[in-house]
Amino acid sequence: MYRIFQKPLSIKNKDIFDKFKSEIKREQIKLLYQQIPIAIIGESLAAVFLGMALWHVINNTLVLIWLFYILVFSDLLKIPLLYFYHTKKELFSDKDWLNLIYAGIFISGVAWGIASSILIPTNSTPHQIYVVFMITGVTAAANVLYSPVQLAYLFFLFPSFGLFTLWLFLQGQIYVLLGICALIYIFVMLFVSYYFSQQLISTLAMRFKITNLSSVKMSLEEEVSTRTEELEKLLALTKSTLESTADGILVVNLKGNVEYFNQQFLDMWNIPPDFIKEHNDEEIINFVVNQVKDPDTFVNKIKELYNHDQESFDELHFKDGKIFERYSKPHWMYGQIVGRVWSFRDITLRVRLSYLANHDALTGLPNRTSLYERIEQTINYAQRTNSSLAVFFIDVDEFKLINDNLGHDAGDELLQKIALRLKKCVRESDTVARFGGDEFVLLFVTKSHKNTLLIAKKILDKISKPFKLTAQEVIVTSSIGISVYPKDGSDTTTLLKNADMAMYLAKRDGRNNFQFYNGAINEQSSRRLSMQTRIYNALKNQEFFILYQPIYDLKNMRLIGAEALLRWKQPDLGILMPDDFIPIAEETDLINQLGEWVFRHACFQNKTWQDMGLPPICMAINVSWKQLKKDNFIQIVQNAITDSGLSSEYLEIEFTESTVMKNSAKIDTVLQEISRMGIRMSIDDFGTGYSSLNSLRSFPVSKLKIDRGFVSGCTTNGNDASIVETIISLAHSLKLRVLAEGVDSTDKAFFLRQLHCDEVQGFLYSPPIEPQKMVELLKAPPSSKHNRRSLVARNQDFR
Repeated sequence: MYRIFQKPLSIKNKDIFDKFKSEIKREQIKLLYQQIPIAIIGESLAAVFLGMALWHVINNTLVLIWLFYILVFSDLLKIPLLYFYHTKKELFSDKDWLNLIYAGIFISGVAWGIASSILIPTNSTPHQIYVVFMITGVTAAANVLYSPVQLAYLFFLFPSFGLFTLWLFLQGQIYVLLGICALIYIFVMLFVSYYFSQQLISTLAMRFKITNLSSVKMSLEEEVSTRTEELEKLLALTKSTLESTADGILVVNLKGNVEYFNQQFLDMWNIPPDFIKEHNDEEIINFVVNQVKDPDTFVNKIKELYNHDQESFDELHFKDGKIFERYSKPHWMYGQIVGRVWSFRDITLRVRLSYLANHDALTGLPNRTSLYERIEQTINYAQRTNSSLAVFFIDVDEFKLINDNLGHDAGDELLQKIALRLKKCVRESDTVARFGGDEFVLLFVTKSHKNTLLIAKKILDKISKPFKLTAQEVIVTSSIGISVYPKDGSDTTTLLKNADMAMYLAKRDGRNNFQFYNGAINEQSSRRLSMQTRIYNALKNQEFFILYQPIYDLKNMRLIGAEALLRWKQPDLGILMPDDFIPIAEETDLINQLGEWVFRHACFQNKTWQDMGLPPICMAINVSWKQLKKDNFIQIVQNAITDSGLSSEYLEIEFTESTVMKNSAKIDTVLQEISRMGIRMSIDDFGTGYSSLNSLRSFPVSKLKIDRGFVSGCTTNGNDASIVETIISLAHSLKLRVLAEGVDSTDKAFFLRQLHCDEVQGFLYSPPIEPQKMVELLKAPPSSKHNRRSLVARNQDFR
């Protein structure tokens, strides 16, 4: 901003004098050429008169030769030189033009030297006097004409008067004295020519200095004008920038007077413009202090910073829930503090999103992303303190029974109460996190194996006590797997995997117990291998099938899509949900084969409905990040579309926030290719994982699906309601559609409609149903609530 004031406004003398030197030389040459015509005329007339005077006393032939030499060879040849100098000056450099005129002047000097030595009569004193008079006059006149460049005069003086002086000395007697006088004359002419030349140079130098000073003055005036204009533009740009920033800016001087503020500052603090103009900072503080939660700390921090040169950064928490970042730094000018600059940034939404990214919305516990970070931190702490880290993997036994019999709301309430009991089992410094579903992870630093046993027993005891849900008591148990750092693993992944394996062993042993990881748990790996084999055989035996859950436009209740939900009818275990087999399939290429099967069947089914003349809808299919990383994923999707004949606009691919978090170049490329194919994309279970605003902007998604965990509590829990409202507002600000899943009551539907949610799905409208039941829904008009409700009633077994 201040760079324009750092340029020196000074003149470098050496550069200017160097410039004068070349300009003066050029002007000397110009003056010399301007006076050559006068020299030619005067020289020609003098030559003619001298020839006439010598015609009767000197051989006429010599006189004619001399006249021809001086008039033609000397004078006439200078005329073309003058012509080209004035019309074609660019042909030669200044030095070349000077050398050419030197040659012409020297030829003239030789001519007059011949006249004063060879043509001078020896037997006629009057004629000798005439010759001396002429040569003296010519050399004196030449002094004036050739003085612009002294060397030019020397080229004339020495050959002309020098030969004459030599002739005088050769005559002897009285002529020797005349020769001495001639030498004195030469020295006088040299001095006069030097004086004339220096006077001319001084005059030219003075003229150029004056001209240059005028030019410099104009240049300085232009520079000052330019810099003033630049400053005005810069100040305007700075003010525009400060007015357009999202930060509130306030500048005050040491006397407490406000020097600058932007509109954002007034808006953030709800200060009237007239008030801030008429009051000082102390009065402004008194006006806003009651907005913050801790007024005393707010005021003391401001007073502490005045007249100090340190910078300050902190957060301000408001009574209405807002959170501001406050940044302050001294305002320096000329090496002294003249005030302070205060900057305020509203980070409420960022903090809320950060909380959502790192905490489970249902229980308020750290989520899986935050858990990974905390395990890494706790491992480092255990290393420094030579302690052990116990990782508890806790799974609620038979949790599905609660959901099936009491509903999802009761299941959510149970998870919340379990989270509270787990937190009471450990210290504040320990970590309790929700890993997902009905799984929790607890981190406990200890130096005693006995303490680990006590905590495990305490957890089992706390969870097994009755819970009061929906006006009735229920009793649940839990299974706990424990891995210990460093014995059972030295990194996050290994510790969690081994604790998970130990938890499965605890379930196998009858549930409601805990098991430490040991090498014998390899049996668990065998079970997974067995499950992989069953999945492979299930693909061959056509044991998989797809149910479709309708998706409605909340504004007009038109059926606009369906989500394809995979199920496995396992001969020994019954109907299995994706959570029971997808994680195992993801460990091998089976996930790719399953994904291909789902894409083909879902696309063919959607095209079949369209061929029946039913309204076209969009088919949503869930994929995992491991599927997206497969090299042939794009080809699988393309083949499904091509073979089925389904237009790509009727296909939608859903992936979770964890997929966005992977930040893989491979996944980025695949998503961009999917977008180019015209396939829609949406983020599933939004709010339960981690995704940055930058990711939402960069990925070509068109829809956010609000996780059912938020939707289930949106009418009873203020936090859930705020989160749902925030997600909808965020999505709409990014030009994205919003779908709420898990809508199971009219109250929730009404609440979502008030927030302008775009799409809904859930048991209020329909559970996942078979293809034929979808046909009935597609045939029913949007307003046919009776038909839709009857379909729901007939399909409750698909919950």
